[in-house]
Amino acid sequence: MTTPADFDKAYDYLRANHTRNEFYASLFQQFERKGVLSEKQILAVLRGIERDRERDAQRVKSEANPVTECGIYRNDEGVFRVKQSKAGRFYAERFVPDAERKSERFSYERGAIYSLTPEHRITLAEAVELGAQHGVCVVCGAELTDPTSIERGIGPVCAKKV
Repeated sequence: MTTPADFDKAYDYLRANHTRNEFYASLFQQFERKGVLSEKQILAVLRGIERDRERDAQRVKSEANPVTECGIYRNDEGVFRVKQSKAGRFYAERFVPDAERKSERFSYERGAIYSLTPEHRITLAEAVELGAQHGVCVVCGAELTDPTSIERGIGPVCAKKV
């Protein structure tokens, strides 16, 4: 059950953040037109406030100590491969070792880069262990078939690059 204080909090947040995403914009427009939001909508905004606070706190932490190198990183949320775009920005792809196709073994995850810090970068030994455990190259995601490559956790082409 929501309270008048919850409504005020949700409305104040929408007024200040209605440009943040389409959901907030639509709720803000609805309130401006009708003067009311449903209890479910208010609860959704309150949950969004919590998520936004957590995400913003993580982003501030990451921006204070940003990832500046490509490589494999592990945090509480999973394992990620960090790459650099042509524009020079770093981004993170989640490692999905059991994906059927090689192209799906690393999946771009919006905002994941902000949950990573340099301390999350794994060592070569940890990367090898991870690749050997899943039978895929931790650099490119290719399935490993050669026993030596499986043991190393890195394929022969990628091993030359590391």
